[in-house]
Amino acid sequence: MALLVPADDRARLLTQAQAVAGVDFNTLALLIGMMLIVAIARRSGIFQYVAILAAQATAPTPPVVWRCWRGHRDLLGFLDNVTTCCWWRR
Repeated sequence: MALLVPADDRARLLTQAQAVAGVDFNTLALLIGMMLIVAIARRSGIFQYVAILAAQATAPTPPVVWRCWRGHRDLLGFLDNVTTCCWWRR
């Protein structure tokens, strides 16, 4: 059984079939595929390589690193994987 809380705050129970019907398997497949690619890329060392290249190319100072971190944080607050996948389908 699954619990669904609709907008009017009255909880109702779903059967397993109803809960499974509400799952978007295309989004799940996309996210699993992305996670597999990242896992393989991490083991190959590509992220460390790109980070070293970026650090050598920019010679970052603490204020620059802080601004980059804030911009990255603000951007990903709106464009994380699930939000991006679900937004374009509306």
